[in-house]
Amino acid sequence: VENADALVALTPNDESNLMVCKLAKDLNVPRVVTRVNKSEHAKMFDDVGADVAISSITAAVGLFEKATTGPELYGLLSLGGDKADVVEVTVGEDSEAEGKTVEELNLSELCTIATITRKGGLIPARGGTVLKKNDRVILAGKSEEVSSATRLFRKQ
Repeated sequence: VENADALVALTPNDESNLMVCKLAKDLNVPRVVTRVNKSEHAKMFDDVGADVAISSITAAVGLFEKATTGPELYGLLSLGGDKADVVEVTVGEDSEAEGKTVEELNLSELCTIATITRKGGLIPARGGTVLKKNDRVILAGKSEEVSSATRLFRKQ
């Protein structure tokens, strides 16, 4: 454990995961990620210093919710108990985002475009970058703001 860069606790027992997380933090493991089986236990993991505590139920519900929004949206990561999301969305034909610059999207300060992939290559996500149909965009930020921003990329 002394040489570990990270530790992931995935047992089906919150008490075991909690003890593993506390021990890892006491041994100065830089990054501790854990599964939380009962949502009401999430605060305990924060209290022992777990860097990421993922609720099994919340994660599953989030995946189903995101899966129903269509193939143009793919949830990559949920952080901080659903406070922050990283999602990949495809610029749809006739969507509000198609043909606009990143700046013209006027995204909230709590949501940012991390990357744009076009025809397999990365495009810088600068204010003047024009979004084109089928661009794959990675959005990151506060869950509510990311969810709101994804609407811009769907066909109208």
